[in-house]
Amino acid sequence: MPALLILGILGLGLAPAADSIPREGDSDRVGYDLLDRLVEMFRGMAASGTGGRQQVDENLDSFMGEARAALEKKAIDPVFFHRYRQMLSMIKLFIVEDDKGILEPLIEREGRQFVAYTTGAVLAPDEKMPIGIIADAIAHGIIDLHFYLKTREAREKMRQEWDKRFADSSKSVWIPQSKTS
Repeated sequence: MPALLILGILGLGLAPAADSIPREGDSDRVGYDLLDRLVEMFRGMAASGTGGRQQVDENLDSFMGEARAALEKKAIDPVFFHRYRQMLSMIKLFIVEDDKGILEPLIEREGRQFVAYTTGAVLAPDEKMPIGIIADAIAHGIIDLHFYLKTREAREKMRQEWDKRFADSSKSVWIPQSKTS
């Protein structure tokens, strides 16, 4: 699988969204920074035509170290950490040199599962994973993590409302109650 081609396709299609850039005092700043650095790595390599497996591998190792340190300091939460680690794991699997095909079953299985989970695309068992689908799945994963950070407060509020409604059996859990009820 031409792994660097995947990175190039991905780099051309991703850019940090202007509204995702954290503002001063943003509690999710570290998460946004981790995501933006990952995107910048791809974009820089695609724009310059430089880099390679070793450079990507070194960057992924650095990003993982930063994510672990951020988790220990509680600058990111465990959900973000595990999803981010999954993203780095998949990128690492897709760029690994495997000329003899030793890791092929693992890469295929995990890649298909990742593609299905992030994009909903289910490939036929005998169908090879196209490079574009892999790049699209990675892009979806990064965007999903941005949404995770961006919607934290709304999700926490929704969870509190859900807990209240769940405790009151006279109310629907999901259907909003009118102001008069």
